[in-house]
Amino acid sequence: MTMKRILLPLLAFLSLLSIPVVTLQAQQVAIQFELKDGYVRWICPKCKVNNAATAGLNKCYSCNYSTTFTLGCSKCQHPFDLGTANCSKCKVALPKVYASNPNPNAKPIPKPKAAEQPKKLTPRQKADRTKRIKKLEAYYTMVYGQHLKHTDWFVRAVALAEMGKIDCKESTDELMKVLETDRDPMVRMYAWEVLHARSASLAKMPSYHRRWVANGAEAAYRGGFRGDLRVGLINAIAAYGPKPPGFEVTPHELIPMLLKTLSPSRPSDSRTLKALRELVATWKDPELTQTIAQMLSSAKTANKAEYLLGGLTDTIAPVGIYSKVTPSREWVKVRTQWDAWIKENLKTKTESSQAPKTPYVGKSTYFPQAETITDPDDPKWKKDLELGKLTINDIDLVFVIDSTGSMQLVMTKLAKNVTGILNTLKLFSRTPKIGAVYYRHEEDPALQMSCCKAALGKVSRYEPAGGKAYNFKDYRTSSLPLTSQITKLAATMLAQRADGAHYNPDVGENPGALHGGLLSATKTMKWSKNATAKKIIVLMGDAMPTKGTIPAIETLVSGEHSERNITFHSMRVVTEATPKYYDAEDFLPNFIKVAKLGGGTSLVGDFNKETSAPHGQIAPPHDSSDNFRKLTVAIIKGMINKDYLDRVDPVINVLVEYAQSPDPRK
Repeated sequence: MTMKRILLPLLAFLSLLSIPVVTLQAQQVAIQFELKDGYVRWICPKCKVNNAATAGLNKCYSCNYSTTFTLGCSKCQHPFDLGTANCSKCKVALPKVYASNPNPNAKPIPKPKAAEQPKKLTPRQKADRTKRIKKLEAYYTMVYGQHLKHTDWFVRAVALAEMGKIDCKESTDELMKVLETDRDPMVRMYAWEVLHARSASLAKMPSYHRRWVANGAEAAYRGGFRGDLRVGLINAIAAYGPKPPGFEVTPHELIPMLLKTLSPSRPSDSRTLKALRELVATWKDPELTQTIAQMLSSAKTANKAEYLLGGLTDTIAPVGIYSKVTPSREWVKVRTQWDAWIKENLKTKTESSQAPKTPYVGKSTYFPQAETITDPDDPKWKKDLELGKLTINDIDLVFVIDSTGSMQLVMTKLAKNVTGILNTLKLFSRTPKIGAVYYRHEEDPALQMSCCKAALGKVSRYEPAGGKAYNFKDYRTSSLPLTSQITKLAATMLAQRADGAHYNPDVGENPGALHGGLLSATKTMKWSKNATAKKIIVLMGDAMPTKGTIPAIETLVSGEHSERNITFHSMRVVTEATPKYYDAEDFLPNFIKVAKLGGGTSLVGDFNKETSAPHGQIAPPHDSSDNFRKLTVAIIKGMINKDYLDRVDPVINVLVEYAQSPDPRK
């Protein structure tokens, strides 16, 4: 039996167990992979640093150890596009991956020496070590505490994340101070989530734990928590019961307010609704349950209230969750049923408790668990950061979008998400601007096909193969200037229509005018003249470039990146029209090349998957495969000093969750 026949069934079995880490051994070199924040990462076998997986040669940013590998599906061995959510052939989802082709020339890593048994310390040595640990804890709290005075909120957020790595009373006191006093709601929310990563330690200090949860409830009531950030808070509140003393905002006030702001059809609210449903079922509090039952009388809250009450019993048939239209008389009927059930089954009032019997000690989804310093000589505690370099000034972002027929869904979804993207950028810059270029035909006369020369804004006739001909207003490129007036921009983008085709009868394909779109973006947009401004172009399309334009595209991108420091990202779009490209190993390779030459990231956006829910149903929760969340994370990471990326990952993930979820107060 060959090694391949042994390994593949084993990897398939591990994938069924959803084990995210796989190891490949070759020539004494073991490479470990894991799924983190929706992306495949590899662990350097030499220094154990976590690195982002990129195509081709991979070099550890910490120790420069080099290796090469290919990622693929554990079921069908089809290669993965890095950053995709699932296999394009069999739809197996990450983290079910396997790795192949480690660098055969990599130097073997020497086996570590057997660890020596620690020597027993004398009482004097123990006292000295304890003193040094305390001194080190105080030092780091002081260092990052200085950064908490910075005027830039992002610097303060990263300082909180760094301070949060060390579990000690000094850092806990500083984090609590920020949670209770910082002027920025975003920073207070970060402080809460960083404390979340040490909830087990807080549970040993009941007064601290109560202050942490109570301040979180108050912040959430004022709109400071959004999206999945609310789930940990709800679970923490659940342990205290419905009437905890010392809470300025009680659960009886917070939960109805949250329910009014949530939408069953919004993926960012799905996990919050589920957490509230579990809380109501756990508490069985008659007063709270009756308050929720009263919300059945309003058409705006009835289906959400019914969903929360549904966790108490299945004896009352739901009418609102699965019905497109529910007559008011049906809601009156179900309200009567719930009133009777509550009166019969929830007779005993819930008494307030001084402290939860089992305090919440859940883990943060975003930040790693805080560590306790046990060895003051460990090198990792000797590292320092220059957080001041994280500040960002002007941001100009231009989308360059294929606007031929197959791209209508993508164009519409981009228009609906552009507000969330700008809101995210506003957290970094006071003057972020977004613009767009829609392309169909080439601009450069030397690169034009016959259809490009005829595209002069006149009404043209399009005859798709085997389809009915129709008329449309054609153009080569159409630009929307850089602006910070996002409402107007989003409306204009939403009105754009994908029409026509750039059909090349010589090759039987519909190529896209990538060069024309990039040329318009770089030459016609009024980019910021600020030397430190971040200039970003995001290319989105589902078709190959016009024949003969690839050298011009590469020259244009290389020149603009090196001379004007424009960063180019690309999203290779998957729609119903692109299965033949998506199944190929080199799916839109020119988009990958644009990102590589432009210092950016190439992503795959699968727009065949819908995350919205039919009317009245609870939407599936969003995940890391969400196209525009992935894109936003890539844009932000492209603006950050690469030396800090491993440190700011958690901060960015919280930021995207916060900024792209609707403000509950609106």
